[in-house]
Amino acid sequence: MRAYGIRGIPTLVVLGRDGQVAEVMVGVDRASMARVDALVQRLLAQPAP
Repeated sequence: MRAYGIRGIPTLVVLGRDGQVAEVMVGVDRASMARVDALVQRLLAQPAP
C-alpha cells in the first residue's frame, strides 16, 4: 500500500506498458469507470517500450 500511496479501499492503480503508474483512483462510480476505460484504451494504443 505504501509503494503506491493507497489511501482508501477500493483503490485502482493503472500501470502503463513501461511499468510506471499512469493513474491512481480511489473509490468507484460510473464516471471513474468511464475514465478507466478511456485511459486503458489510450495506454493500449501506445507502442510497447
